[in-house]
Amino acid sequence: KEALSLFALMEIVFLADEPHWASTIGEFVFNEWADIFADYDINSVAETTENLLDGYLNRDSYPLTLVARTKPSADFPSEFIGTVSLEPRDMTIRDGIYSPWITMMFVSPKWRGKHFSLFLMNKILEIVSNLKIETLYLWTERQQTLYQKFGFKTIEDVEYLGHSCSIMMINPNQAKICL
Repeated sequence: KEALSLFALMEIVFLADEPHWASTIGEFVFNEWADIFADYDINSVAETTENLLDGYLNRDSYPLTLVARTKPSADFPSEFIGTVSLEPRDMTIRDGIYSPWITMMFVSPKWRGKHFSLFLMNKILEIVSNLKIETLYLWTERQQTLYQKFGFKTIEDVEYLGHSCSIMMINPNQAKICL
């Protein structure tokens, strides 16, 4: 019940529709995963933001990025809650093996613990299903249990840039809706 009342405060939009969020996303995700971005020769918040604006402004093809934000009002502007992306490649050690990937699942520290990641995942899975994608991948260090709730299964455990990770997959049409 709490999750649904919090959802009433939030909207999930495409970065393509509100590109002014790119710098906010760039700052949060670069600071969270700088070593991963470096593997793609992206070495700053500015480069991360530029990469988002150059390639992630899609709605019905990927790469694309979603933004969770509070609903604006006359008294308060929108506030960034989180983001998630869909892209053709992630994890350079598996280029050409798995695609597409859910990437950059991030919830701002202020909003963590309030189930916003569930809303972001539900929305990206809905989009993926509409795109007729049959298999979807992600990798995670610590959130296997979260993703298993949706039906993701671990297919491989790997070391990547000094991180012990699980690569997980799902058929989006068999995903479970979680709230």
